[in-house]
Amino acid sequence: MEEFINSEFNSRGYTVIYKKLNYNSNPKKVDLAFLNKKLSKEEMEMYNRLLDERGIHNTMLNFRQDDADLKSEILSELNKQDASLSEKDVTINNLRQELNKYKVNEPGLVRELNVLFPELKDVSLGKIEKFSGTDSAKVEWLVLYHLEQGTKEIDKSKMKKWLNERLDVDNTLILQDTQSE
Repeated sequence: MEEFINSEFNSRGYTVIYKKLNYNSNPKKVDLAFLNKKLSKEEMEMYNRLLDERGIHNTMLNFRQDDADLKSEILSELNKQDASLSEKDVTINNLRQELNKYKVNEPGLVRELNVLFPELKDVSLGKIEKFSGTDSAKVEWLVLYHLEQGTKEIDKSKMKKWLNERLDVDNTLILQDTQSE
C-alpha cells in the first residue's frame, strides 16, 4: 500500500497530508487527503480499480476532501506527536542531568595531582553514590591511586585538603590500590 501511495501520488507531486490505514475492516480502508489536489468522482473510482489491478485486493481508497473533521484530526495528531516529543525531551534532559551527576569533567586534575604528588602512579578518578537507597544519599569524588613499591607514603590529609579545595567539595574519598601489578 505504501508503495502504491508513493508511486501514484507522491511521485506525481501530490502532497499527502493525511493517511490512515485500517486493515481490520472488510474491505480494508485507506483514508487519504492531499494538500491542494481535489479528485473527481471518476478519478477516485479509477484509483480504486487500479488497486485491484495492482494486486491489492479487498482494499478501498477513501479520499477525504472538503472534510471539516480532517483539520481537527490532523491537529490532534500533531498535538499527540508534540506531546510525545516533549515527553521524550524531558526524559532525555533527566538522563543528562543524572549522567552529569556522575561525570568526571576535570581533564587536568590527574596531571595536577602528579605534579603535586609525583610518587602517585595510575591515578583514577570517579564519582560514587554514598548511602544509596537512603534519603541522605550523596555523590562524592573518589580518587584511587597506586604507589610504586618502595615509595614512601603520601600525605593523604594534604592531598584530601587540596582536592576538596580544588573541586569545591566537602569530602573527597582517597583510596590506595594495594593490589600488586
